[in-house]
Amino acid sequence: MRLLKNIMFIFGRKKAMNDQIQETKLIVHIQNKHPIELDDLSMSMCALVDQYKKFASISAESTKSRDAKLYVTKVQEGSIIIELKDFLYAAAIPVFANFNTIIEFTKHLKKLTDTFYRHKPADGIEDKVSISDCNDIGALLAPVSKENSSQVNYTAVVNGNIEYNFHINSKEGKKITDNTKIVQEELKKVTTDDDIKERVLLTLYQARNMQNSKVGNKGIIESISEKAINITFSSDEIQEEMLSTGINPLTGIYEVDVRLQTIRGELKGYQIMKIHQYFDEEEN
Repeated sequence: MRLLKNIMFIFGRKKAMNDQIQETKLIVHIQNKHPIELDDLSMSMCALVDQYKKFASISAESTKSRDAKLYVTKVQEGSIIIELKDFLYAAAIPVFANFNTIIEFTKHLKKLTDTFYRHKPADGIEDKVSISDCNDIGALLAPVSKENSSQVNYTAVVNGNIEYNFHINSKEGKKITDNTKIVQEELKKVTTDDDIKERVLLTLYQARNMQNSKVGNKGIIESISEKAINITFSSDEIQEEMLSTGINPLTGIYEVDVRLQTIRGELKGYQIMKIHQYFDEEEN
């Protein structure tokens, strides 16, 4: 099954600011000379939603914002309009003060695609992206990477004004997609120790869920290394547990089980398997 060419998606959200309604939209405009396969289109939009939910969950202070979702509100000729409905807005909880999620997400998407586009061997990309990022970006750009002379435009609009935009053409999309496959294979080479280190004390050096943070989670386990090492989680539930403790993550101490992750024999990451207990260092 195929769809019409020249497709435009509009992702939006509205929120009250100083008794006025601020309308924010992310417009995704795919320009193809030939029809797009439905599978490619649906997977591309699902990948965009996955990346947005991941970004929202680590960029806003409130844990409730991690439930951000995109909903189809109406379909009109030549385009599909999708609106992001935020239950926090409905409850009038101003968690997005000074932080426009859709604009910042559009910038994040540009940075992420650039990272894959510029990838070269031994550039440390394994510290910046995950296998799920590889899958998402590959799927996201499938509609343009498979067809010559096509292009996708991403535009963040606030109250009718363009705040940020960028585009990716088919040549760039193909290079990015090819690189996601290469990076995915590199990430699969990550090896782990046979033994999980149990009940070690972890302190966070950087925390991505903090509003203004631009980098990944890093932590220190002094019994293993004094260096700040990248942190991943064995499941979304464990990540949610750590980010929802109610204590300041940068002054908290966590007793955890971790799996050591190495690349070419060098320690690159701690994968948190279980959280036993936690407390705030400043309260002691």
